Amino acid sequence: GVVQTESFLLEVLPASWGSVLMFGESPTNAEVKASQALYDSVQVANPGLQLNDPRLLVLRKSVVLGTSSFLDPGVITPMEKQAALVSDILVNTPLVGKLESSLKEELAKLNVSVGARLTDLTGWELGVDADGGLAEPTNPIKLAGKLSSESAMPAPVSAKKALLGRSDCKNILVLSKSGEDDIPVAVTCRRGAGKGNLVVAGFEFADILTSPADNRIVKKWLSTLVAQ
Repeated sequence: GVVQTESFLLEVLPASWGSVLMFGESPTNAEVKASQALYDSVQVANPGLQLNDPRLLVLRKSVVLGTSSFLDPGVITPMEKQAALVSDILVNTPLVGKLESSLKEELAKLNVSVGARLTDLTGWELGVDADGGLAEPTNPIKLAGKLSSESAMPAPVSAKKALLGRSDCKNILVLSKSGEDDIPVAVTCRRGAGKGNLVVAGFEFADILTSPADNRIVKKWLSTLVAQ
């Protein structure tokens, strides 16, 4: 007689797996470590070592690109191409101007621009744009400018408002200073083709300095902006 057998392969996600994938140097890097605390389920991957892992993007809801992931120029393009495959994307770094391929092209189509970086944070406070849709902090907050070697020089990031109809992007956070025009530094955009959100900030969210009354507001903002 003929004997038939069936077999199957079961792969189990490692204990370190997270629904949010964060590209960064390592979990011990100061910027990466501080950023991890803003998410409930996050895994760190070094883009210089792990981009070719076929399981890297499995079941990810969001991908986060921080400052340390931009320090090796050779990985920026392949990192962008991988990130673009995930539904929700957060880029938060003063080095956002170094985007050079997939995400740069997507931002250009969405009419999002990156400006020249600030050289002095003195007197500037971080606030919610009137049309941003984010919760207002109880007390004034600001950027500490100390998280990484790039933190002290954030980059303006702004969405061009549509003259007619509704734009796919909106400014969400601005730097404000008495006697100066507000400077948009973060935007959120709806991505096309059934994808989620693309959030781009010219600073690191983990560099935000709040009062004790607002110690959870950054995490609240991020849970609103990207899937987790």
